[in-house]
Amino acid sequence: MYTIMYDGSSYFHDEGKIILFESPQEANNFINIFTQYSINRFAQEGLQEEIMMASMKIMTRCRIAPVDFDVEKVECGTISAKEFLEKRKM
Repeated sequence: MYTIMYDGSSYFHDEGKIILFESPQEANNFINIFTQYSINRFAQEGLQEEIMMASMKIMTRCRIAPVDFDVEKVECGTISAKEFLEKRKM
């Protein structure tokens, strides 16, 4: 299992539940989807400067890491990436 950490202190999460990935490739695909979503959202809001910085910020601040905690005991809970994407039909 893998997670995506942002700035080394926050996990990618869904309503507080840490998103878990089966492989580094699945996590990388998720980062790519998230980057594209962010760019599209900034474009809709007319935030041109953020569009240009989004990819760089995400790629330099996100790190794929093996899970280093007991997924059954984590207080905030977890959700698989597949379940997360199915909820949103991405």
